[in-house]
Order: sequence, then structure tokens, then C-alpha cells
Amino acid sequence: MITRKEQRMLVTEFEAALMATEREGVENLLNWIRESDFYRAPARTAHGCAFPGGLLKHTINVYHLLKEKLMPGGDLAWKKVAGDPAITSDTIAIVALLHDLCKTGIFVPARVNRKNYEESVVKKANPWEIKKDKDGYYIWEAVPGYKIDETIPLGKGEKSVILALRYIKLTEQEIYAIRWHRGALDADSNYEIGNVFASVPLAMALYEADLEATFLLDNE
Repeated sequence: MITRKEQRMLVTEFEAALMATEREGVENLLNWIRESDFYRAPARTAHGCAFPGGLLKHTINVYHLLKEKLMPGGDLAWKKVAGDPAITSDTIAIVALLHDLCKTGIFVPARVNRKNYEESVVKKANPWEIKKDKDGYYIWEAVPGYKIDETIPLGKGEKSVILALRYIKLTEQEIYAIRWHRGALDADSNYEIGNVFASVPLAMALYEADLEATFLLDNE
């Protein structure tokens, strides 16, 4: 969970970074984001950042990681990419902050099943309700959560690109990075993800930052 104070700070950082790009149409894009559920939505239905405001928190985590990765003088492996004049601070902000626009308007409150390992709860349960896995004994409980109701039948990367292009122009690198930010999860048989990453390293950098945020930061 995040507090209201933390959410306000995240919103302020998000909006300041997006507006700093001075991309034509960015104010209209920001107004659309404000009217959507982007600031209130979870990042996913389970695990890290699966709570109100989680999508915003995840997005800022990705932004911080991508900046650190592509900062001149930073990671040796990314030194050449960081020196690419086409990868500006504006481009880093655009691809990181907009990569998950696809998740706006898709999360619906629902009762979902979760494992409860609390010893006192398990002891009170009927024997047939008690299960066991590598983490111990648990029971299934129905708790408030989210389900996904997708009304736009597109791949997530494609959807984010299209939503952004409604309001601002994107460079080719920005389009490719956002489109392929999920790596092989959005790949198809006609184009290997390795070809994408080799030709557009920014796409691989965003993919890595997204993974690092998901598995290392979002659970904090």
C-alpha cells in the first residue's frame, strides 16, 4: 500500500517529469491521464504493487531505474547506449512514464482467492480446508482484489503506443521501446525479440528496467 502523502509525491514527480519534455500535446495527454484511473489503478492483479496507486508507483520505479541505467558514466554495459544523442532525458522520461498506459481502465474490483498462512486462522479452519505448500499450512480465502476487463483487443505494448500517439508524437526509438517493453511476452513468430534488442538497445533497457522494478522494487 501507499499513503496519500506518498501518492501525492509520486503524482508530482510523474507530472513534472512528463511536462519537462515539453512535447507538443503533452498537456492534453496529462489531462487524459488525470481523468483516467492511472493514478489509482494497481500495477497488476497479484504480487508487487497490486494495490490502489500501484501502477503509478511501478511507473516511477521504472523511470528511476531507466535513468540510472542510461546515465552517462553509469553502467559499463550501457555506456555506448547512454552516449547515443537520440536517447535524451526526454526520451527516457517518455518511454518509462508511458510504457504502461495500456493498463488504464482495465482493472475491476473483484473478490479473489488468496492463501492465508496465519497460524491462528489455519487452526480454526475445517480440516478439509487446510492445504500445504513449501511455505507451510494455509487456507484459501476470498478477499478484495482485482480482475482484468480488457476492452481493447491489442497487445499491451501496441496499446500503450497507440494511446500515447493520440496526444503526442513519438520518435521511432520511443515507439519500438514502448512496443517491446514486455520482451518475448509480446513477441510473435515473425520477429525475434533478439532482433529488436540488437537494433534498438533502448527497448532492451526499458525491458530490463521494467523487470527490475517488477521483481526487485515493487515488492518493497
